[in-house]
Amino acid sequence: MDKNTLVPIALFVCMTYSLKLLVDARMRYLFLKGNTPEAVTTLLRGEEHLRRMGALRWGVILSAMAVGLGLVEALGWQSVTPGAVAVVLATAGAGNFIAFALTRRYGLGPEV
Repeated sequence: MDKNTLVPIALFVCMTYSLKLLVDARMRYLFLKGNTPEAVTTLLRGEEHLRRMGALRWGVILSAMAVGLGLVEALGWQSVTPGAVAVVLATAGAGNFIAFALTRRYGLGPEV
């Protein structure tokens, strides 16, 4: 990829992410400023829960993809073929399903 293409794309991504961070910080400030301590505690607990669920999900997905890449290696595929890509994508999808099942089965989902 040419620098003349990559730099504007990277600049756009950085500016968009910075804008998102500013809007999130402003909304959090307004929420924390006008609410009770119980609401703040609930917000912080919810964010902690989301972080833990994200870590679980990515751990399961990356482990499943490692199994898929190991399967591709075990089958002896040396080049990128549609079959090899399908195996890796299928294991990523299976990882998502496993993470979903774990959160549902063991009550790790959001508290209602």
